[in-house]
Amino acid sequence: ARGVSRVLGALALAYVGLCVAARLGYKKLLYPAPVRPVPAALEHDFRTLEVPGDGAEVLALERTARPGRPTVVMFHGNGEVVDDLVPLGEALTSEGLGFVAMEYRGYGRRSSLAPSEAGITSDAIALVRTLAARNVSPIVLVGYSLGSAVAAEVAYRGLGARLVLVSPFTSMTAMGERLAPILPVGLLMEERFDTLSKAPHISLKTLVIHGTNDELVPFAMGERVASALPAARLVPVRGGTHTSVLSGLDEAANRTVLETITRFAEAP
Repeated sequence: ARGVSRVLGALALAYVGLCVAARLGYKKLLYPAPVRPVPAALEHDFRTLEVPGDGAEVLALERTARPGRPTVVMFHGNGEVVDDLVPLGEALTSEGLGFVAMEYRGYGRRSSLAPSEAGITSDAIALVRTLAARNVSPIVLVGYSLGSAVAAEVAYRGLGARLVLVSPFTSMTAMGERLAPILPVGLLMEERFDTLSKAPHISLKTLVIHGTNDELVPFAMGERVASALPAARLVPVRGGTHTSVLSGLDEAANRTVLETITRFAEAP
């Protein structure tokens, strides 16, 4: 009996230790915060936009729209920096759309700051409000992966004219439960990014784009988010993975995804 008690005690202690490690370390996984050099050529024709934020200046890259055309405000994934979005911005602006891409706290040129859900959300709201005050309109909010939750939060706050969610997850806690099912994730994670609970209250016309072979965020999550949104259309990308849905597909498939976003942005 004593031997069994010792084993159970050791297992309990190990489990508690695992929970503590997860609590202390999950943000490192959530925000890998890459810092890559910025090739000067990628900044050509993109201007750096700086707006006042909540205790920290918000930084974005911007290329203005042709008169009367929409502006896409893009929020990137957790493994990207803002400059990774320049090729996407070039593709969209070649169609006459405007393009603004926000850098997250703790990332790229803002690497001196600590990333957090509250900080990133605050920055996103400040950026969109500043653009609206400059009469940039209509604004199409686009978010990929982690950025899908940021874009959804901005829309939930009543900003933007349209919403595009690419590879969205239902919530960060649901992702954590999927990756670590033996842990009490709901108790350990402060960062929630709970798109699913907010979705019924988002009235914007929404496009949900999700790869059917997404290996990180299951396609079923995209389906659930789309079903919860009052005015959403789901666009499955056949064979698309998490990293290929916006780039990395064959040229025709990439062009189709970009054309879908462009048509949606400009539809009456």
